Amino acid sequence: PVGDEGFLPLTVGTDAGRVDEVVIEELLPGTPNTFAHELFAEGDTRAALDEGGAWAGVSDFTLRACFEADFAQAGNEGDGDASDCRTSTIVLVREPPRASAASSIGFDAEISRSVGGDRLNLSTTLFTQNSLDRTGASSRIEGNVSIGGQLGRSFSIDVARAFGQANLGVEPGSSGYEVGVDAFLDRIYTFAENSSDEIVHEEEFSAARSFAFPGLGFGFGPVRVGFSFELGGEVSLGTVDALELSVDPDTCAEIVGGEDTLEVCGAISRTVTPGFAFTAAIEGGVDIRIARAGIRAELRIVDTAFPLRAALGFGIGSDGDFSVIGSANWQLELTLIQGTVAIVGRVGIRRFSRSLRVNLFSFSTPTITRTLLDETMDVLALLD
Repeated sequence: PVGDEGFLPLTVGTDAGRVDEVVIEELLPGTPNTFAHELFAEGDTRAALDEGGAWAGVSDFTLRACFEADFAQAGNEGDGDASDCRTSTIVLVREPPRASAASSIGFDAEISRSVGGDRLNLSTTLFTQNSLDRTGASSRIEGNVSIGGQLGRSFSIDVARAFGQANLGVEPGSSGYEVGVDAFLDRIYTFAENSSDEIVHEEEFSAARSFAFPGLGFGFGPVRVGFSFELGGEVSLGTVDALELSVDPDTCAEIVGGEDTLEVCGAISRTVTPGFAFTAAIEGGVDIRIARAGIRAELRIVDTAFPLRAALGFGIGSDGDFSVIGSANWQLELTLIQGTVAIVGRVGIRRFSRSLRVNLFSFSTPTITRTLLDETMDVLALLD
C-alpha cells in the first residue's frame, strides 16, 4: 500500500509461464529501453488482496521494479536518481463478483490493453456478456482495435470490430441474432435473424482490407517532414451458433435436465471465434526530389483470436419455477505490437539513384495467452 514499506512479490508472465524474474538479453546504450510485461499476484500476495486479507480494502499501491545488472550504473548527466529500483503509484481495480443474485446469473469478462503514447497509440478492448434471467438467455462477444495519435495533426480510426449477439426470449417470437464485422469504419459482413424460435448459423468469414492516412507531417519553415502511414490485414469471424425455444417435454429434459416436467425451455449453444491480424508501415522524412531520407517502421500492430464457447439453458415448470444452467469459456491469444525501425534513404534520379537501409532496432510486446473466463454451473439454479 502507498506509504507502507512492506512490499510483497509479484510474478511476471512469459511465454514459458509465470516466473519470479525475467532476463534482459539486450540493451541499447544511450537511449531509453522499454520492456512490457504482465504482472500477477499469487501466493501470499494474492492472499493479502483477497477478501479477509490484510490488503482486502486497499486500492492505492506502490509498485516497485528493480534492475539487477552485473555492471556499474552511473546514470546520465543530470539524472537525479541512478538507483536500480523505480517506484510508481497504481490503483488496483478488482474484478466485480459474478452476478449470482436470485433474479439472474451472468458470466462476464472484459480485457483492455493500450500501448504507445501521444504520438502513436494502439488500443484494444474485448468483452463478453452471458446472462440468464426470467426474460430468457443472452450472449454477446465483441472486440475492437483502434489506433490514433498526433503526427502533425491528430488522427484516429477504428481498425477493426467484430461482434456476435444472441438473444433467446421466453416468449415465442422474441428471439434475435446478429453478427457483424467492421474494418476501417465500413461494415464488411453482417448476418441477422429475428423473431424465430429456432436459429442455426454456421459460417467462416474472413476478408482483407487496407487503409492509408492522408496528409500527415510537420512543417519546419520551408521544409516539410512528411509521414506516410498505411494499415492492412485480415479480420475474421467464425460462428457455430444454435438457439432453440421448445415446449416439448423430452426436448426440455435434454436441454435443462432435472426431474421436473417443464412446459417451456430454451437453450443457446455457441462457439464464436473473432480474429484480427493487421500490419502497418510508417515512413517519415524529408524529400527534396534528388534526395530523400527518413525513418521507416514496419509493424505488426495486432494479432489475436479470442474464441468464446457458451451454453445457456432455461426451463419453466408448471408451478412457475424458473430453472437455469449454463457455462462459458473464453480464451485469448494476443500480440499487440511487434516491429522494426530502420533508416532509409535514396539519392539520385531514376536509374542513377542509389538506396540505403540501416536497421536501427526491433521491438515487441509479449504474447498474452490466457483463459479469461471459465465457469460452469454444476447443478440447476432456481431464479426468483
